[in-house]
Amino acid sequence: MCVFSRFLLPVLAALTLTFPASAEIADTARPRFEVALGHTTLSANEQVYWNGDRISRLNWEAKVPTATLGFSNRFADGWILNGQATFRLGGNGHMTDHDWLPPFATGFGPDDWSHQSTHPDSPLRKYLDVDLSLGRDIVLNDSTRLNLHGGVKYTNVRWDARGGTSVYSYQDLRDTAGLFRDGMRVVSYKQEHVTIFGGAELTRVQGPWQFSGRLRAGISPSPQERDHHWLRDLRFDNDYGAMAYASIAGQVDYQIADRFTVFASAGYQKFFEDRGDAYYTTIEHGQDLGYAPGAAGADLSAMTVAFGVSGRF
Repeated sequence: MCVFSRFLLPVLAALTLTFPASAEIADTARPRFEVALGHTTLSANEQVYWNGDRISRLNWEAKVPTATLGFSNRFADGWILNGQATFRLGGNGHMTDHDWLPPFATGFGPDDWSHQSTHPDSPLRKYLDVDLSLGRDIVLNDSTRLNLHGGVKYTNVRWDARGGTSVYSYQDLRDTAGLFRDGMRVVSYKQEHVTIFGGAELTRVQGPWQFSGRLRAGISPSPQERDHHWLRDLRFDNDYGAMAYASIAGQVDYQIADRFTVFASAGYQKFFEDRGDAYYTTIEHGQDLGYAPGAAGADLSAMTVAFGVSGRF
């Protein structure tokens, strides 16, 4: 309730004010549906800390084709309901794992690592990003309006790292090179969020063109993060209190018929790093191996560029 009150209620309270009607808005009162194809770049950093120092970092990346389905519905009293879902259509990923372990690590800088493994074959098994928002317009003039809104979103991303190469330190710094068998599952990673957000979107219409920009901020109250190290029979479940969230997006629409437009859009969103507790168990039997308070850290970012068509029915 505290999170809801801080981030959503103030936005919705502002929307209860009465604003003038707009002829521009009345002409577009039909529900709008859209479909788009695009490209998404994902990056997630999985970190391990010890005595305040970062001793391990797994960087998961993917560049994949995605599809987006969306809708919006304007009600008679001026409230607007929006929904959107983006999901992957395929594509591979990449993972690099660095460790800074004594006595071989020469420091904690990016080039001071003692162990490294690289996994070019790290398919993105899942990417799903869904949001639902409710808002209302403030009409600034005949062609410009500001939409204030609040809502909830769900994000789920998962990778598998397979095969790859390694450089480890056993007797001396980086003295042993290794090779993982092609297709061998080495590490699996999952990050999941349910996020509460508030936002503002400014839209301007000029003839057949429409330009819009949007900012959102919120919080993911209880992120879920899970890591399986298959060769070590070791599972990490990391518990976080909350992660801050922010996004920025822009879109250009061009009307090609009475009810149809084509558009291009770009957006960037980020879940900012938070520190949490790491819990360790075996994969095969689920044996409890203990936990390390404050040892986990994670973040997630996504950038999407898309082109699509929308219609009002």
